[in-house]
Amino acid sequence: VYERLKVSNGQTHPMLIDARKAKSMTKEAREYLASSEAIKGISAGAFVVNNPVVIFILESWLSIFKPNVPTKLFMEKYKALNWLEQFKRIN
Repeated sequence: VYERLKVSNGQTHPMLIDARKAKSMTKEAREYLASSEAIKGISAGAFVVNNPVVIFILESWLSIFKPNVPTKLFMEKYKALNWLEQFKRIN
């Protein structure tokens, strides 16, 4: 998070998370992703996924933790990027 904020000069931006190679996620990682610390500086999050296990994990996570920023799953990167465009100007 610190490095992301440093690179973005503290500005808020949408984030693309490419989870296509992910196989699993620990409980601690899921809980951290839902924290206010993890989403600091993020206006929206789009996950690109293609693994049924990851889709299940993320859908479960989204329904339980309900992120404080718009969050959506996509199977295609270009659709995720198009969706994120609307969040570029939020600061």
